[in-house]
Amino acid sequence: MPNPRSHLGLALCTGFTDFTVAIARSLEGEEPIGNGSSASPYQEAVSGGFQIENQRSWFLGRDLSIRGHSCLQEFMAPYSWYHLSWLVVATSGESLTGVRIGVVTARTIGQQCAVPVYGIPETAEIPLLLTRGYERWLQGDRGDWDRVLPQS
Repeated sequence: MPNPRSHLGLALCTGFTDFTVAIARSLEGEEPIGNGSSASPYQEAVSGGFQIENQRSWFLGRDLSIRGHSCLQEFMAPYSWYHLSWLVVATSGESLTGVRIGVVTARTIGQQCAVPVYGIPETAEIPLLLTRGYERWLQGDRGDWDRVLPQS
């Protein structure tokens, strides 16, 4: 059962030279925003039951391990960690080290915030990652953080 305290989901993609983060709000019980006729992934995500509120990418390359935490902290500043209901992380990409950093970050957040973490073994765009995570969250998937592992 989804967490009644909030309906925010966080997505992380760290397997490339860009560190990409997005946050989405569930529209459960609300009318979806947008007409759904656009081919844009954002519109598809909106018509899928959630709206991406914010998305940001930083070109960090090998500096992910040094600057990733401060970028995530900056991105999450307008939000409360308490309002996070689920988290999705890409578990594959061009950089296995980057993927490992993202998975460890996601697992740590999931453990500390007591929210489900979903590892998606695709190098998909953020809207697709959010869609897959959101669907699992709605189905009541516990998304145990300790089972999310990098894919080689």
